[in-house]
Amino acid sequence: MSANSTTRQIPLAIVGMACRLPGADNLDAFWSMLLEGRSAVGDLPADRLDPDLYYDPNRGVTGKSYTRRGALPANRQFDPLRCPISPSLVSKADPTHLLMCQTATEALRHADMDPLNPTPRNTGVYVGHTIGGGPRDDHDYALGIDETAECLSRTALHDPLDAQGRPMVREDLVASVRGRFSRHEEDDDDLSSRMAAGIISKGLGLTGPFMAVNAACASSLQALLLACRALQRGKIDMAIVGGASVCGLQWMVLFSQAQSVSPTDSRPFDDRADGLVVAESYVAVVVKTLERALADGDPIQAVIRGIGVSSDGRGRSLWAPRREGQVEAIRRAYGQGVEPADVQYIEAHATGTALGDATEIAAITEAFDGVFSPERKIPITSAKANLGHALEAAGLVGVVKTVLCMQNGLIPPAINVEKLNANIDWAAAPVYVPMAAVPWPATASGRPRRAGVNAFGVGGLNIHVVLDDRGETTNSAPHVIRPRDRDDEAVAVIGLGCVLPGAPNVAEFRELIFSGRDPKQPTPENRRHGCLTSSDGSRWKPDTAPAGYVDAFEYDWKRHRIPPKQIEHADPLQFMVLQAADEALHESGYDQKPFNRRRTGVVVGTQFEGDFTFRLQQILRLPHTCKLLREVLQRRGFSAGQADGLAAEFRDAVTARWPLLSDETGSFSASSLAGRIIKTWDLMGGGAALDSGAASAAAALDAAVDLLNSDDCDMVVCAAAQRNMTATRYKSPRPAGPLALDPTLPGPFDRNALGCVPGEGAAVILLKRLADARRDGDQVRAILHQIDAVHDPGIATGRISLGPPFGRADDLAFLMTDAAGLPHVDERIVRTLSDWLSENNRCRPLHVGSLVGQIGHTAGMSAAASLLATILILQQRTVPRTFGLRDPISPLICDHALLRCAREPEAIDRATHDGRLSAGVLSQEKGLAYSIIVEQGGRVNQEGQFSDTAPFITQKTCL
Repeated sequence: MSANSTTRQIPLAIVGMACRLPGADNLDAFWSMLLEGRSAVGDLPADRLDPDLYYDPNRGVTGKSYTRRGALPANRQFDPLRCPISPSLVSKADPTHLLMCQTATEALRHADMDPLNPTPRNTGVYVGHTIGGGPRDDHDYALGIDETAECLSRTALHDPLDAQGRPMVREDLVASVRGRFSRHEEDDDDLSSRMAAGIISKGLGLTGPFMAVNAACASSLQALLLACRALQRGKIDMAIVGGASVCGLQWMVLFSQAQSVSPTDSRPFDDRADGLVVAESYVAVVVKTLERALADGDPIQAVIRGIGVSSDGRGRSLWAPRREGQVEAIRRAYGQGVEPADVQYIEAHATGTALGDATEIAAITEAFDGVFSPERKIPITSAKANLGHALEAAGLVGVVKTVLCMQNGLIPPAINVEKLNANIDWAAAPVYVPMAAVPWPATASGRPRRAGVNAFGVGGLNIHVVLDDRGETTNSAPHVIRPRDRDDEAVAVIGLGCVLPGAPNVAEFRELIFSGRDPKQPTPENRRHGCLTSSDGSRWKPDTAPAGYVDAFEYDWKRHRIPPKQIEHADPLQFMVLQAADEALHESGYDQKPFNRRRTGVVVGTQFEGDFTFRLQQILRLPHTCKLLREVLQRRGFSAGQADGLAAEFRDAVTARWPLLSDETGSFSASSLAGRIIKTWDLMGGGAALDSGAASAAAALDAAVDLLNSDDCDMVVCAAAQRNMTATRYKSPRPAGPLALDPTLPGPFDRNALGCVPGEGAAVILLKRLADARRDGDQVRAILHQIDAVHDPGIATGRISLGPPFGRADDLAFLMTDAAGLPHVDERIVRTLSDWLSENNRCRPLHVGSLVGQIGHTAGMSAAASLLATILILQQRTVPRTFGLRDPISPLICDHALLRCAREPEAIDRATHDGRLSAGVLSQEKGLAYSIIVEQGGRVNQEGQFSDTAPFITQKTCL
């Protein structure tokens, strides 16, 4: 166990809560619904699921939902008086994100705080969320319809039409779609998943990190885990944790494909249980350390005493839960001073599937084996019986329900149970399902009420949270461990892997960096985009743009015996990540050496939107597209029968081109990237994907370090991945769209640069605590010392903010930035860094660089590419030439410049006085900046050479 694992024992206080749920617009209404045993499940309105287009009662009909059942909040209107954030933010936002923001402000009010002036400002925002509402989907549908319409050439349309008529039908179809779905005129990034958290951070003026968290149905409790670890380590002073889920076309069709939804009702633990019911939900809690909450005089709603995380490992399939993984999560939540014997209630995940419910009860039975006396049974229920499955928000809904039960001293009855699930051994189980309300009085011993809350995500991502009631505060306060009184351990990089433009492995990436060659290329034939419409109405094709493509990537299915059909239908990004993970594990030796797979976790940094989800909108909307096509054809004189026949041919042509609904690996969710590594290597330490925009990889690295230093894991596979080369990336003002299509244009830090082009790729960084790596004889490639995040809510797109200083200014040998070739932005980076160096008495130039000019902007995985390059630069003790630099911006060429861009490769001429060689990485996203300090794994000897066997540093570090 890590010496710092005691930070995990620091109790945390929930000081505010809020919700907007089906049948319950606030906490009081939620409690009334539970107490009265009401259900909010009903048939969805046509604006959520058009029955004529998307409903078929028969199971197995591709592209259709066999259920109309769902659950929606009665009030989905954003109230600017209750959430008076900037009108400019409101005008650009997804309505889903606005409701999440309003729910967060209500949680702050519940904590007796002013939501527009919350203190402390150093507050992180963590929201379990995967996809927003209609605007982003509509935008992608309209933008991608050109490419879909090309499939008309694969039909018999040419028979009855002349050469002139065929393109006119195509143009009519495109116009019909775009006429119904207005294009979002602002930065498309404002509709991205991460803005479910970003709008809270920006709207309320918070300075901590923000991110969307995807662990499937465990997303909001995974968000709670990350927030709690950051609080316990003293990195933030407060956290807003949320969950936001949408009930609509996408989930109805995808879950119907998996046959996991119910056509009738949500019935946890009932013998008739036949699937889940999707529920749109918004929930938020405000969390501090208990010590801070007591000192600030905050109202204590409940105390978080433990969180356990796990994953199912290899498992059987995406949709089949594994008992062993769930047992691990439950057991890991308890420990010193947090006894499972004190648990008096369990809020179950309980999706209402016969297999899922039986697996969960079996896991609880095993986890609590020998804990209770044979005659003791505790109640178990699930909020899903009342409101359906809140998907990403489900776990946090369960937390709020449990806190309400504690505060009211009552456990409401289970509903929708006529006969208990006969597949469950209820006699052996330590739990029972209460059919009437159960009083929950305070214990005679004075010990607090204690409960456990489960959330288990598709793909086997598991979280268990232990809650004590607010009476716990008296007992816990004297035993608080102060997070800032402790130094954490340094973290070792023990393996590296990558699949990047022009570099399918680390060795070729090293060659690419130091050779200075340009790997960008025009769009490969199988990645072609449709036409785009510029603001002046003209049409243009981005296909000629050179960009950072990973071309001709093909994963060897025999390596891990993955069925070729599975590879064919899944998102290729899964296998790019897997190949990078293969390389990192091979480099570390752990492809052969044994390691504790039960305590190895996976964190992936990625922007959740990508090629697969962009194309998926075309497939999901295909019934609508076919309807419009029939109308276009009939206007041009085709009979109804002819139109129907051609529309059917068109439908088949599109699904043959993109067989996305045949995917069985969950590619629709970014959590599948973590799941692919977990399943392949049989890992049980938990997994999640994080989206902080262009800073996603840095956020993942930060989270991975937290999991190691909190003793949640002994090793973490930290991955970063992006495959989004759709028309959206070219259209967005970042990168600079058509301004950057000329491959001969200058790159970052050049006064004549005009932007950048997109790039893609995957990287894996294998991490262990440094002390463990030394003990186990691992070769240490690099040492991570400091990761800081700061958000400046007043900074707009294209501006930068620097986090806390990069350690000692004079210690850094090199700084890798994500400068993107926009001179006004690059110059601001240079001036900000120059001021910092001057203030810290730096007396020699600091080399700065950027990969963006060479491989393109790789979006959510850019910080991992930058870190990988920085480690290679430290190993070579050479700074490569700055790609595309011809005429540097003025601050780089003044007589006393403190920053330097290498025009040719330059040796790093000195290390620190004690032989260390360190560098920094800067990663930014809309005012959110991460700064990372990395040190070469060996020491520099007196001859100036590195020694991998030189003594490791022993001083305390910031990690």
